[in-house]
Amino acid sequence: SSDLQQGLPSDSVNALAEDGEGRLWVGTEAGLVVFQNGHLDNFAAVAAPAGKPITSLFSNRKGTTWIGAKGAGVFSLRGGQLEQVHDPVFNDLLQDPHCLLVDHEGRIWVGAGDDSVLYREDGQWRRYRFPRRLARHYVSALAEDPDGTVWAGSVSEGLFQFRHGKLVAVNASSGLSDNLIETLLVDREGKLWVGTHGGLNRLRPKILSVISYNEGLGNGAVQGLAEV
Repeated sequence: SSDLQQGLPSDSVNALAEDGEGRLWVGTEAGLVVFQNGHLDNFAAVAAPAGKPITSLFSNRKGTTWIGAKGAGVFSLRGGQLEQVHDPVFNDLLQDPHCLLVDHEGRIWVGAGDDSVLYREDGQWRRYRFPRRLARHYVSALAEDPDGTVWAGSVSEGLFQFRHGKLVAVNASSGLSDNLIETLLVDREGKLWVGTHGGLNRLRPKILSVISYNEGLGNGAVQGLAEV
């Protein structure tokens, strides 16, 4: 295809991130490339996860890009230097990342494995593990709102809120349109947008709204969100 001829290693794109220099990182099923100066480059520094499925990307716009690669692990890239995140207790989980977030306090959050969220604070990794009612339960999306609350979306159990060390669930019984979360976005006003298999939701403090056919949105899954 034309995409492959232009340097994209696979037509299946899993993750995108724009860094502070305006470069667009593209994570595919067969490795990572960067779009800069109008063309795609295979980034030489990203040799460690070469050819691996890139599941997640996150840029903190301060010069560091975080990379999650299935079967390879989690990496940070800064100034052309690639470093792998290691932990003796959670290395197996870090080999299976689904989504990444670095919050405003500098903590790294990773949706990993079948039922876990890992976060690193003060150099130490900790784990949240969710009760599993269905076999397919991994965390597919992470987002942070302005007050420091971190949100995790799962593929079968809805939405989870992390705040002050406590875990709160928001799911279909709370009014969410569907428990299969596809994507999360916190907008500039601090509202959380939740794209689910069953449609779009907007969450403000204590107010959950479903945006659907009545508001002019077609039916079906919402798989991506961006603010312009």
